[in-house]
Amino acid sequence: MYPTPVNPAVSGIRQPMRPWRAGLAGGAGAASVEGMSGGGRSGYAAGNFFSYGGTAPGAAGGGVSPASAARRYAARISPDLSYRIGVLGEKPLSARWAVEIGLDLHYYSERLLTDEQIGGYSSASLLQSTAVTYSFAAQGAAPVENEQTYLNRYFFLEMPVSAQWQINRSRMLPVFWRAGAVLSYLMASNAVYYDSKTGQLSTDNMIARRAQASLQTGLMVGFPVKGVEFQAGPELQYAVTGLQRNNASGGHLVYGGMRIAVIR
Repeated sequence: MYPTPVNPAVSGIRQPMRPWRAGLAGGAGAASVEGMSGGGRSGYAAGNFFSYGGTAPGAAGGGVSPASAARRYAARISPDLSYRIGVLGEKPLSARWAVEIGLDLHYYSERLLTDEQIGGYSSASLLQSTAVTYSFAAQGAAPVENEQTYLNRYFFLEMPVSAQWQINRSRMLPVFWRAGAVLSYLMASNAVYYDSKTGQLSTDNMIARRAQASLQTGLMVGFPVKGVEFQAGPELQYAVTGLQRNNASGGHLVYGGMRIAVIR
């Protein structure tokens, strides 16, 4: 007599009903730095415009007039291109809840317009900097004497962790709300920073805070096709940590754009 096969449902052995799913995710939009200030040295204006000033180069030497010993500068930040790409793992917890963890490479950029000329500025690639200097007036704006435009670039390695809730009960067109946190590490940058010690703009990357923490949220619409789910929708990310080590003048990275994910 052959033994009777064991029925897992009868034996009480729990089967994995909702295994992990893997996928690819990416997105594109715009980024900026909000809350940048001049450290109170020459005052601060609301929005993305700030003024600052310090001792002009050579002011300590003899024969320099008091008028040239201190100079006031003005700067304005405008958004620029940002995009991300990475992998993800998703674990459904119930019919409407899931958790997601990922690993992304996120590129941010912004434009800094100022009347101060920064020495040693260069554009940045992922691995090393190249000697390309940006020096032109903003498009659509009236020409300003000696105005410089610097394209600040940041390359972050990010690990997003989020919870996802299906708002409706549709299987053909599900709508999801996502919210979570993002841990980031600054891999490379060519950015110009405000240095509160000198009162001037600087290209010293030691001013930047390498580790960043952000909050993230968004809405996604799903399109299931033969076992593969395509998701697309808007998302917003805000860094709760200051971009610089000196929180008084650091500012916070902000990203907004469209996210696309393919999960199987």
